[in-house]
Amino acid sequence: MQVIPQSTRLERHISHLQELHNDLDKQINDAIKNYKDDSLVTGLKKKKLALKDEIERFRNENSINN
Repeated sequence: MQVIPQSTRLERHISHLQELHNDLDKQINDAIKNYKDDSLVTGLKKKKLALKDEIERFRNENSINN
């Protein structure tokens, strides 16, 4: 059984969160271009901001632990 260092797991997790963040950005842009409901755009933006906050929290935790 291979043990993956915590820093590698954290980097992978942050990378995954960044992908989700980028996907939300695309969804927001598509919703704006296609004149979707403002509540949809607002909800997507809130999710995107929450992901950004989570990414920063993980980055900060990682820098403190190193």
